[in-house]
Amino acid sequence: MQNHSSPDIVLISDSPSRSKKLSGILDPWFQIGTVPLEEIGSLDPPAKSIFVISAKLENAATLRSIRQLLTKHDRPSIFVFATFNSAAMAKAKDARATECFVWPFNAVDLVGAVRKALSLRVEESWKLLDELQVNALESCATTMRTCFSQCRNGQDLPLTAIRDTTEKIAAAAGDTPLETWLGSIEHYHDYTFTHCMFVCFTIVAFAQAIGIKNGDLTHLTLGALLHDIGKSRVPIAILDKPAKLAADEWQIMQQHPEFSRQILAAEQQLDKDSIEMAVHHHEKLDGTGYPDGLKGTEISDVVRLTAIADVYSALVDKRSYKPGFPRQKALEIMATMGDALDQGFVKTFAEFIMSTNQPVRMAG
Repeated sequence: MQNHSSPDIVLISDSPSRSKKLSGILDPWFQIGTVPLEEIGSLDPPAKSIFVISAKLENAATLRSIRQLLTKHDRPSIFVFATFNSAAMAKAKDARATECFVWPFNAVDLVGAVRKALSLRVEESWKLLDELQVNALESCATTMRTCFSQCRNGQDLPLTAIRDTTEKIAAAAGDTPLETWLGSIEHYHDYTFTHCMFVCFTIVAFAQAIGIKNGDLTHLTLGALLHDIGKSRVPIAILDKPAKLAADEWQIMQQHPEFSRQILAAEQQLDKDSIEMAVHHHEKLDGTGYPDGLKGTEISDVVRLTAIADVYSALVDKRSYKPGFPRQKALEIMATMGDALDQGFVKTFAEFIMSTNQPVRMAG
């Protein structure tokens, strides 16, 4: 297998030119391993990967080889055809194709299909966890998708589902080590959702470690889950850009706390702390943060905690345009940030993080 040794996508093709073209579309987002069609008989793909296949299925030997591969390695398989051929597409579906694309197609749609397939692959692995953890993770993923979809469409937040999710997370948190939470979403391929879940699970675990419980823990969990809800109003091209944002794009991204304020202000049933966590987690103790330039005692403890978890997540996150820092290095960087963060909380947070065996990176 060429390219990456542990790819997200195993790209199989009978045409080097089509393989190169598909790699050009997918490479900014995913790790890709390319395999010539004639070598699939000896293929041993990584457990987390999916297949993207571009081959002419009119050849009986080709179709037989692909059927054998997909029977042996049962996982999502996306087929890409050079031209429309209803018979070939029917054969692909019969061979267990998850989805089919025909040139020319919208590259964003293919990227979206791959991300969905990879994320569903991760969700399948959750079933190995205990029931409380499975319920919390599945509820969290479903609720986050619903929240973002409804906010983008101008609909109200699904508060009943949100509260149900926070209760499930709180119920599972006491018996779930942080490394289990973070390991379970490590390869999830929707960065915004992954980040929200990362921050939520980290805050819940840390809050419990410092003695926060009952109603306070529930409010904290809800606020952490929704802390980036304003990103639902950031254009997808900016939110999911597989590269560092340009200055004008960054200005738009920085509006997401204000978008959170607008979204959550309409929800009369949310508590003040949960709203503050979403609106103010980019404020800094020295007054240089946004959107309101709060400083010192104007920033509540729950917001300070959210800011720490958010910064920590951003530092250890692996993105397509940057590596993730090991946890110790991330904590060292946070300790040098002075009054941008509450350094008393940072010290306690660092002691908590270093006492766990959590993964040092998340998926991009």
